[in-house]
Amino acid sequence: MDLQKRVLMLEIYKNLFDQLNDNKIAYCVYKSLNHIDEDLKGERGDVDILLNENDIDSFDSIAFNNNFFKVQKKDKPYYYIGIDKVTHKFVMLDVNIQIQFGPKPYKPYSFFIEVDKFSSRIEYDRVKVLDLVDYIPLMFIMRVASLSEKEEDLIELQELIKIHKIENGYILRILKEEIFLDWNVISQDILKSQSWQELKEKYLTKVIRNSNQNSKLVFKQKLKFLFGKIKGIQRKVKYPSNKIRNRGFLVAFVGVDGAGKSSTVEYIENLEFFKNTGIKRVYFGNNEYWIPGLQRLLKKEVKNKFLKLLLGTFSLVDRQLRILIALYYMQLGNIVLADRYIYDDEIGRVQNKEKSNKKPLIKRIYQKIFGVKMWKKPELTIFLDVSPEVAYSRKQDYSFEKMLEVNKDYKDYMYKVDGVKIVNADQNQEKIYSEIIKFILGLKK
Repeated sequence: MDLQKRVLMLEIYKNLFDQLNDNKIAYCVYKSLNHIDEDLKGERGDVDILLNENDIDSFDSIAFNNNFFKVQKKDKPYYYIGIDKVTHKFVMLDVNIQIQFGPKPYKPYSFFIEVDKFSSRIEYDRVKVLDLVDYIPLMFIMRVASLSEKEEDLIELQELIKIHKIENGYILRILKEEIFLDWNVISQDILKSQSWQELKEKYLTKVIRNSNQNSKLVFKQKLKFLFGKIKGIQRKVKYPSNKIRNRGFLVAFVGVDGAGKSSTVEYIENLEFFKNTGIKRVYFGNNEYWIPGLQRLLKKEVKNKFLKLLLGTFSLVDRQLRILIALYYMQLGNIVLADRYIYDDEIGRVQNKEKSNKKPLIKRIYQKIFGVKMWKKPELTIFLDVSPEVAYSRKQDYSFEKMLEVNKDYKDYMYKVDGVKIVNADQNQEKIYSEIIKFILGLKK
């Protein structure tokens, strides 16, 4: 295991560990050190951190200021989910104030530690990791009580034991005084073992018997199949797999055809960070409908005036009721991305104001009743301000002259909307996406 090689660490991790060190927080990265370079690059899994309990509040503040969000859960460990502002990669911290181990997902066994007593060293210029004198015996304890141990983990320990003499460590003292096991005997057994099963048969009962057992987590572990089914149902109803907010937000994307609304929404919706913390796209335009069969019927050429009016009314009702769908997902804690929004209709009404005034009274009353209205103002409105030339190069749904007119109408209206965020949509996509993600993450504050 070459821990001395340099790694291209994600910016979010650089900032986090620099601030932890600057604030003298007692912490230690203590697991999966054979994969830590991949983890710090955002290519594999989470980063496991041990922390003193009295540093939790300070850690919360530092993590929060670096685009990490604390997952809402009652049981330890604490989970923090983040997104790297440069690469938009999904990252996760598994933070604990005790050594917790056992079968996943609940890991019901534990023993308490004092992080200050660990032997540690700085890697990658800034990350404090567990020194091998404590890492090797700790990995034995944790993996012998696990159900997800791998052959490569056993090989890792065997290779480390061959070249490193383990003595006088903090974990060795716990192993001897609290679990009542002799490391000299254990290390020889590890070297001779062909599988974890051989080690489990000899040591599993002793390790568990002399560790703290959380009866609630033991109960959950026994019923993990049932709890797994419940989580499956929650996923189906779009309950966030890692909930970080009590209630979600509505984010509206507005712009002329060719501004990049749909492609931007699709990009954000497919980022792992948002998929894990809750995201849902709701289309508010007139090209998709929720009422079964309505879209197919609207595409047909209907000559009957009554049927035409009925279909038109259904389409307006469908569009208006979409806000209820958005509110449902928001109530669960999701961020709802509104691809188009009521602003488009209001701009359309401004464009057709002169024509509307000349319509018969009955039609004006009809529009007053069934016309799409803004029942919910978005927490964040993003106007993708694109030049007519760029928009027309992307979409040619109508003439360039019409594009000039529509583009002007959108600018005239949206620049007057209170609190709207203006994004230059002529930029390259990477800059557009980064700017918008920054706005969305700012909703936490």
